[in-house]
This record gives sequence, C-alpha cells and structure tokens, in this order.
Amino acid sequence: MENIYLRIISFTDDMDCFHRIKEFLTTTLSDIPIKDIQFHDWKPYWKIDGFGELDITFSVDYGKYKDHIQTALSSRWEDDVTDSKWAKIFCEDISFMWLTNAFSE
Repeated sequence: MENIYLRIISFTDDMDCFHRIKEFLTTTLSDIPIKDIQFHDWKPYWKIDGFGELDITFSVDYGKYKDHIQTALSSRWEDDVTDSKWAKIFCEDISFMWLTNAFSE
C-alpha cells in the first residue's frame, strides 16, 4: 500500500461543487480496495481568486490500481496531471487534477 495524493482545483469555491466531487469519487472508486481515504478541507485556491481546492489522500496498491484510478477520473493524463478537457467528474467546474504517489506527511 502506498500513500496517494489527489488534488482537484475547480473554477469555483462553491460547496456544492465539493459535494459533487466527493460523491463522484466515493462512487467511482468504490470497487478499488482503498484504505484511509480522507477528504481534506475544501478551501479557496491560493493562486486564483474564486477557485476552489480539494486535497484527498488515501492508501492503495498504486502499481496495481493506478491505471484504473486514472481511467475512472479522466480520459487523458500527462505527467500525472489532467485538466477539464478530459476530466470525467460530473462537475463542470473542474479545472484540473493532479494524482501522485509521491505524497509524504
């Protein structure tokens, strides 16, 4: 099991977007044996006023499930990053996502 970090940036800091993202991830990743999933505080994105930021951490056998996770979240990834053109999350406000196993506390 590896510690995984997923950051999602949205075009809005509206809490409704947070709830849609959380519901999507919970449902979409339910068939993967993820442990210790944590949805950290939804907060304004520090780089762009009005954008939102959500950090999610969890543990999973990343080597085995990386492709499955990426395919569930987006149709195209470049260097572990995807943007709104390819994201599959049912939230039209998604700007981009970053997925990595380089997370350390």
